[in-house]
Amino acid sequence: MITVTGQCYTMKGLLFLVLLSLLAVTSYAAPERRGMCLTFCSQYGTKCPDGYECRGNGCGQQCYRPADYIQPAGCVAQNCTTECPVGYEMTSRGCDTCRCDYSVMKLG
Repeated sequence: MITVTGQCYTMKGLLFLVLLSLLAVTSYAAPERRGMCLTFCSQYGTKCPDGYECRGNGCGQQCYRPADYIQPAGCVAQNCTTECPVGYEMTSRGCDTCRCDYSVMKLG
């Protein structure tokens, strides 16, 4: 046992406190949010819908719009509250909706 300012701590308790503080420090030091650790697309398997490209999300792979994507004329930019790792469904005019396009994941 270790005595610190009149209190007794076991080595297990002290180790727990050290690990907990390390976890807190590393979680706040993360430079950016990581995505889900699942591979939703790949060059060898599931392809992304038209207008999307497969990229890493920090842990897995998912479909993103390319950086140079331009919304088709007449479409209103969507502000969706959900993230779709395989892209969004599009209307017949090519406009995005806020519904996930899981059709690329169907087993065929």
